[in-house]
Amino acid sequence: MVATNECKEYPECQQEDREFNVVGFDLDSQILTALQQTNASKVDNILAENPGKTLDELVAARKINADQKAQILKKPQLQASLTQLEEQIAQYKKFDQEYKARSQSEKAEFEKTFTDKASKELEEAVAATKAEADATALKEQKTNLLLLSQFLKLAAIRRGEDEAAELEESKALEGLLAQVYAGDATAVASMLNLIQGSSDTVTSVMGEALSVTCMILTLLPLNLMAANVLSRCRHQGSFPCPNRRYSYP
Repeated sequence: MVATNECKEYPECQQEDREFNVVGFDLDSQILTALQQTNASKVDNILAENPGKTLDELVAARKINADQKAQILKKPQLQASLTQLEEQIAQYKKFDQEYKARSQSEKAEFEKTFTDKASKELEEAVAATKAEADATALKEQKTNLLLLSQFLKLAAIRRGEDEAAELEESKALEGLLAQVYAGDATAVASMLNLIQGSSDTVTSVMGEALSVTCMILTLLPLNLMAANVLSRCRHQGSFPCPNRRYSYP
């Protein structure tokens, strides 16, 4: 007997198969020995040729020797042992078949459980990754909308400051605002340049080329938000207050 293919991946199963092989080999050897001892055809022929004579008479007549007499006397016992061994080997083979069937069933169940668990873990990992990506995208979207809202707020504030009307930053705000209000592909591109802090320069409403970049206009709302926080902090008497301003590149 050899180890089954189903057991090759499992050391415990291989150990049990080796033990089965040893038991099977031992039983086969015992059966072979019993068959050799009971299969005394020469002695049987002598007994058949001398019916009615006792074993002692055959020994005295030198038809058989003492060893052959002992062999004949042991024959019923050997035949009983042979029958018992054959029953044992039959039981062993039955158990071996049941064991192989159980091993195959357990292996199939293990593989199914492992596959189901791996599939579930994969689904959970994909769901977690998707949820994290959705949360990140939503957070980024809110940040971008807040920046755009602060830009519009800053543009409105600057419109009310007559002394700042001639500043390049104010002209750039108005120029970019006009592009955002265009309601076309240019408006989308302008909003993306603002959100991403592009290094592209802005033109005024009159088409005048300015040195102000979209990145500078992106920092202006951030400085406005920082100034608002600082103002509220001082008004409420909370110290220390954040004192951060975003520098222009």
